[in-house]
Amino acid sequence: MISLEDCVGLCGLDENEVAAISEHEHIPEIAATALADYLLKQPHGGETVRIMIIDDIHKALDEGRVRHAAELFMALRHFLETHPDAQGGKGVAQAKGTYEKAKVASEQAADLLEQTYATAAKGAADYNLKLIEIARINTLAAFDFARELLGVKSPSEFIKLSTAQIRKQFDIASAQNKELCALAHRTGD
Repeated sequence: MISLEDCVGLCGLDENEVAAISEHEHIPEIAATALADYLLKQPHGGETVRIMIIDDIHKALDEGRVRHAAELFMALRHFLETHPDAQGGKGVAQAKGTYEKAKVASEQAADLLEQTYATAAKGAADYNLKLIEIARINTLAAFDFARELLGVKSPSEFIKLSTAQIRKQFDIASAQNKELCALAHRTGD
């Protein structure tokens, strides 16, 4: 049985170039190998393959898939190196234009990622500081309660003090949870 790798080896393109044709024509890669073999045997067929790859690059950039566009650009570069007849008159200029567009999109994506990371890091730091503050408040409240328990003289006084402490801690915990929730929402925005 002939495998996809065998067909790729016979069609005159590498696997990335075949994948680009497959993507462009919305056909399985095995069919793309047959199409590639056919096109490369036709006059100006190499130019057709070049245009397909360039179209894929533009589509990937328009969709914000910068990494995929870079992979396609590398496939285009390899294709033009191995098929110089496919360059045509406008091929190099068009490829350079596509490269510049990919470079700008890549820089924009890197800037956005940097801003997102900085915002997330600040939000995480703020959230952690709030957690530390809450832990300090709760620890002090526990020590205050323990000190008050030392002065208890009867079981009824113990129950009254414990009940008041539970209510107080419930109210404090509710307020603290609301603060943490609000902080988490601000961090997420």
